[in-house]
Amino acid sequence: MPHGAGQRRESSSGSPVTGCGSTGLRRGSSCRHVRRGNVGSNCLILDRVVYRELVPGFTGAEVSLDFEAIKDQAYSAGSSLDFERAVALCRQALEIVPESDEVWGLLAIVEFKRGNYNEAISAQTHSLRLDPTFPSAHAWMGRILSESGKTQEAIASYEEAPRLEENPEWYLALGRLYERSHNPSEAERTSRAALHLEPKSVEAMAQLARLIVDHTPSEAESLLRMAIAMDPTASFVQRDLAHLLMDTGRAEEAEPLLRQHLEHE
Repeated sequence: MPHGAGQRRESSSGSPVTGCGSTGLRRGSSCRHVRRGNVGSNCLILDRVVYRELVPGFTGAEVSLDFEAIKDQAYSAGSSLDFERAVALCRQALEIVPESDEVWGLLAIVEFKRGNYNEAISAQTHSLRLDPTFPSAHAWMGRILSESGKTQEAIASYEEAPRLEENPEWYLALGRLYERSHNPSEAERTSRAALHLEPKSVEAMAQLARLIVDHTPSEAESLLRMAIAMDPTASFVQRDLAHLLMDTGRAEEAEPLLRQHLEHE
């Protein structure tokens, strides 16, 4: 899927895990109630999901349903940008395992990519209700809420994610949200937290420099110079440093940076 939704990692059981950048969603985690072994009268088994539905008046019909295969097809459809098919497959998977926090989370991402923010929020709410301990799910909810213009709710969701697991990208997102909500002290705090976790992050250096340039220009300049040393092609950093130099009466120093900025644009 787009925007980092294709990372794969290993779960504690060794099964593959598909992530969404820093806000990934687990694979193989949604069936905590699933057990291997003998099939009882009402159970699911993970390798080949067998679902027995007991209907009044009937002795019960056993239907073989491959939940994992449907879920994998949903991921594949999302990766191929076939969002309509991905939604249909998620819905089909949820008919089999309605308590799959993973599939609800995947559905939320797909709806978000389609621009259906209300549907995405609803699906992610289901996912978090089923597993409130998964940090990436809180981060995804923060991103969805942020894009839908719900800044304060987005901040609350993003704040929950690093309480469970620290991640520099989540702190950077918080910094931008606090800046948007005119809370400079919290914007600086969270941006510093991001830089502390990822000291070589050009984005974190530039974001923190932008936030402190008015009250600590010397530190901002130092951060921007370090960022350029890390990535000489980072045109947005060249632009910010050039503006700082011009604002402090050093137009001659700013001129080559502005030229480099225009060359890299």
